[in-house]
Amino acid sequence: MLSWVPSVFKRFGSVRTPRKVVGQAEALLPAVLRLGERTYACTVIGKIDDKTVVNLSRPVLIRQSDPIDIKLETDRTFRRFQLRWKQGLQLSVKPVTTWAAPN
Repeated sequence: MLSWVPSVFKRFGSVRTPRKVVGQAEALLPAVLRLGERTYACTVIGKIDDKTVVNLSRPVLIRQSDPIDIKLETDRTFRRFQLRWKQGLQLSVKPVTTWAAPN
């Protein structure tokens, strides 16, 4: 009848190890975002992958179909990206090609 009592003590009586904190500080990489002939300062959060998040330094009007070129401060050439979503000064992009055409 009281066979469940030990399992309750195991579940709630054990010492818990702290879980990994989600959203730890990631690398902020300074970059330049190019839309057509205009360039804007921005910051890439983390690394460049399929779901790259970019923080803009000022508001920019970007359409879904606009090709976006981003160059990290350490790179020599721009990389071509496509807009996934945009909210406020933060946008998410995915790479279209490895490198963009030179300007």
